[in-house]
Amino acid sequence: MSNLRDSGALTLSLVAENDTGIVGHIAFSPVNTAGEASNWYGLGPVSVNPAQQGTGIGGQLITTGLEILKSKELKVLYCLVSLSITVVLVLKRIPISP
Repeated sequence: MSNLRDSGALTLSLVAENDTGIVGHIAFSPVNTAGEASNWYGLGPVSVNPAQQGTGIGGQLITTGLEILKSKELKVLYCLVSLSITVVLVLKRIPISP
């Protein structure tokens, strides 16, 4: 995250908080294709405090981030996550359209 921030490559960074503090985070950054800038963005990393997993926080972060990018007419190309069963299940619940 520090490298993305320091290089100016962090397009969107969102945190989820509750009364105990920060419980989740998601980032979106530009994706270069063939070494050139594009209108595409990668999603990741996504993280949720283990004690809060399964409560919908990750899905809310993903949905909110996608809505913000869509409002700016930006496109998400791929997820920069290692696909665990949990991530796949969260992504299946999120309606993603072109």
